[in-house]
Amino acid sequence: MRYPSLRSLKRKLVEMLRRELKSNVSFYSRLLGVKYGKIFIKMQKTKWASCSSKANLSFNLASLALPQKLREYIVIHELTHLVEPNHTKAFWETVGFYYPEYEEAEEELKRYWIFVERNEVWKRLRKVRS
Repeated sequence: MRYPSLRSLKRKLVEMLRRELKSNVSFYSRLLGVKYGKIFIKMQKTKWASCSSKANLSFNLASLALPQKLREYIVIHELTHLVEPNHTKAFWETVGFYYPEYEEAEEELKRYWIFVERNEVWKRLRKVRS
């Protein structure tokens, strides 16, 4: 499928990721027993995702370059911040309950970050205003 502009491509990618995230966030928020605010999708410069004090979740559009299983891990990680705000032992125990391979996932995310940072398409998409 071709897109007439980077802006239209970016909108389509946001739509794809939002659809997946709504499903995963809804599922895992019920399991964790947490309520979340809004879901934002941005081209973040330093993180795969973040969670605000208002329980809003922001996800990096570039996470579409990740395997689906790693995107699932990111959702679990961010929702766990609504249970335990800091990376305490309790935080990691909760993450580990829902995603036992979290240590491997953290390492994989570091490797993928380098790939995304060097990828020309993601660089160009970062510059596009939505």
